Amino acid sequence: PKFPLKLYSHQVGGHTPFFWISDKALCKPLNNNERDFYELINKYHHDLNKFLPKYYGVVILKVKKHDNNALKKFIVIEDLTRGFKKPCVLDLKMGTRQHGVFATKKKRLSQERKCELTTSKSIGVRMCGMQVYKTSTDTTIFHNKYQGRNVSKERFSHEILSFFDNGEKLLVHYIPDIIIQLKELYSIVKNLKTFRLYSSSLLLYYDGAWDTKNDTEIHCKKREQYNSEKYNSNDYVTVSCPPSHPNEPDLGYLFGLKNL
Repeated sequence: PKFPLKLYSHQVGGHTPFFWISDKALCKPLNNNERDFYELINKYHHDLNKFLPKYYGVVILKVKKHDNNALKKFIVIEDLTRGFKKPCVLDLKMGTRQHGVFATKKKRLSQERKCELTTSKSIGVRMCGMQVYKTSTDTTIFHNKYQGRNVSKERFSHEILSFFDNGEKLLVHYIPDIIIQLKELYSIVKNLKTFRLYSSSLLLYYDGAWDTKNDTEIHCKKREQYNSEKYNSNDYVTVSCPPSHPNEPDLGYLFGLKNL
């Protein structure tokens, strides 16, 4: 069957584009680490599933490019904004470290510098992208990852609050529920010994349209990137950039959750 892949229009962060593959699912080019992470969580850590988009597996699609057909693998996950009229999405890059354990020296130095110059190093989280619907003007505003990198530690709380500003008032009734979800996520990640969530994102999202059933709900989900990994401590002797505390949970990620 032919799938009319359409670029997902509500993506606010990340390097790899998402596509709609159906009315309820998205797909993106396969990354083995990302696939392995979803499958490990599904098998061994069901408690984290509530903070992840549903994982539907891998499909092979024939992609036409420049008059040539090529078979490509795609990972398929839930469309978290399905049914939303005015999706408001905040993409937060979590953790004090972004490079994976197999990173080259050039990549490691680049990512370390990026963390050093942003709030990733100081508070363990930085803004990676945002879209917010303004009811007062019936428009959606966008912030990209470059604007997020320029947010200082001192301005971070103010920028987070702007995600709840619909142009008429601050939607502060969402905040208690977010705190409850963050605390629960913290307690789960704390028990994920040897897991590393490098470069993964945390998404906050709600429907900015007041006349929908979601007008009092806000959701918090992890979105996996390339470097979410699990290893036994013995595996780290074979990698180029081992973690500092291989038998502990991802302390940089927990640091970011706590500050958030």
